[in-house]
Amino acid sequence: MIIEETFLSREFTFETANPYKTALEIEDRLKNLGNFIERKNTYETDGPDHRVVVVFDIVTKIDEYSKIMVFVELFGNKTTESTKGTITVKTSFILKTEINEYGTVSQAFGEYYVSKFFSRAKKKAEKHTENTIKIMDAFVKDTQK
Repeated sequence: MIIEETFLSREFTFETANPYKTALEIEDRLKNLGNFIERKNTYETDGPDHRVVVVFDIVTKIDEYSKIMVFVELFGNKTTESTKGTITVKTSFILKTEINEYGTVSQAFGEYYVSKFFSRAKKKAEKHTENTIKIMDAFVKDTQK
């Protein structure tokens, strides 16, 4: 049995003087929230255009069967002609529960887990999502001062 529930998908853009530095700072603030998995980290320069792509996941185990997965994509742009660039932040928060059902006993356990423990895992995932959003919002607010 596999249950995946998306809690939140969020996208926002803000201005920053250095999109690559900002992307790395966001990554640094979030990487302590769980098991950090870097997917991509590129900084491209093509004449006056500078592009940044930083993609990573953070996986936090709730218990043996459930985990919270946060997928983060950061896209930045800046030209040498402007003093400010932009960075777009895309995030998805997913709760995944996976119980291998090989027989009657494990199937019964799966049903028991969902009826008794899944709601607790869901509450923990919601709290984790709220905390992560607060960290990101505080960072953006600090960079806009």
